Amino acid sequence: TGHGSLMLGSWPSGPVTPAMMALEALLQQANLNPICVENARSHVWRKALLNSAINPVCALAGVENGIMLERHDLLESGLELLREAMDVGHALGVEQPSPVEAATDVIDVLTATATNRCSMLEDVRRGRRTEIDALNGAVVDLGEEAGVPTTRNAQITALVRAVDADHSRSAL
Repeated sequence: TGHGSLMLGSWPSGPVTPAMMALEALLQQANLNPICVENARSHVWRKALLNSAINPVCALAGVENGIMLERHDLLESGLELLREAMDVGHALGVEQPSPVEAATDVIDVLTATATNRCSMLEDVRRGRRTEIDALNGAVVDLGEEAGVPTTRNAQITALVRAVDADHSRSAL
């Protein structure tokens, strides 16, 4: 799927219906960049994989996305988060890309958005709560349910939550 696309599909999967295609056409006229998909769960998971691998690393390091490509330690941290999340997805039976495809997706997104600051970094800089619980925190929760270790995701979730809590305290 394209970065920033609006996705339409049956949950968790199913054929693209005429109603979806009609809605896609209307949304296209509004320049909202829609796409219809048959396996919505897989597409959502793939986007979550990317965000959980990139956003918390860039947010904590305070860097634009492209810096992850220049710093092996940051890229490796993101790829470890990705691997754990993929293990959870596998245990849950979510259709997902191969590990090589997923890593390539991360590199492609980092390349395409090299000068961007991810939303989590912007939230940290502005003292707003981040989406860590919906990303890496969800990986941890799902991993617990599936019996899959998620040590790295738990660590990064705790670190970002600490930044969130620090901002909350300083706002008082």
